[in-house]
Amino acid sequence: MTFLEKWLYIIRNCSFDNSYKAAWAKAITEIAVEYDFHQPIGSTMQIGLEDIAKKVIRYYFEQTIFFDLKQSPTLINRRRS
Repeated sequence: MTFLEKWLYIIRNCSFDNSYKAAWAKAITEIAVEYDFHQPIGSTMQIGLEDIAKKVIRYYFEQTIFFDLKQSPTLINRRRS
């Protein structure tokens, strides 16, 4: 599998059991797409934490507001209540 195939497999098959995983996946994917592909094949791409953080915050809050997501306790905590 190529890197892209592996990354798509991860996105399609991971458990989005919390709202931040989707934001991280979307942010990293967008940065990779914006990458300058005129670099030599096999060259390493470095993604800065600040670049990821800016996009994660944007996507996280956009999806939270759009879907009206609410933080809730875990199942273990709900059973004890």
